[in-house]
Amino acid sequence: MTTISPMKDAFTPHDLVRFIYREISPEEETGIRQYISEDKIAADEFQLLMDSVTQLDSVTFEPSETSVRIVLDYSRQHSPEATHV
Repeated sequence: MTTISPMKDAFTPHDLVRFIYREISPEEETGIRQYISEDKIAADEFQLLMDSVTQLDSVTFEPSETSVRIVLDYSRQHSPEATHV
């Protein structure tokens, strides 16, 4: 865990991400909140990161029907036939 001084030039985008995911100490939270409130560029970067997190949280990943069909076809062609005794 890194310790951040209250100087605003010590905060990085990584710190803002940690802030978003609440992976910071109470002291860091206070410093980052102040940093965001006093620095327009930091506030803009924070908002961009928040928008990105929101978009990532709403994404669902599913294979296309074509991909599923290709995998199933391959599986059928390369699987051993079931035998009955």
